[in-house]
Amino acid sequence: MYASDIVSFDLVPPMQHVGIAAYRRPWEETFASFEGRIGYEVSNLTITAAGDVAFSHSLNQMSGTMNSGQSTSMWVRWTACFRKLDGRWRITP
Repeated sequence: MYASDIVSFDLVPPMQHVGIAAYRRPWEETFASFEGRIGYEVSNLTITAAGDVAFSHSLNQMSGTMNSGQSTSMWVRWTACFRKLDGRWRITP
């Protein structure tokens, strides 16, 4: 669902991730830090589209139990840009 040249700004250092491999790495580490199921809720999703470009923003909650046994829950605001590439919508820089 991501374009190969994605540029992402995220919570984890180095905060800017360029390219699909750089974007994937911190998420793999994040998922590995949880024990069992991870909850993920998207709320207040707004999408604006015109032609082959779209933007979305939402409030997202991630929750679960860490490997340490501590429960966690955090809300973040997420914004994404999409382009229709080869007939498919992709998250792009």
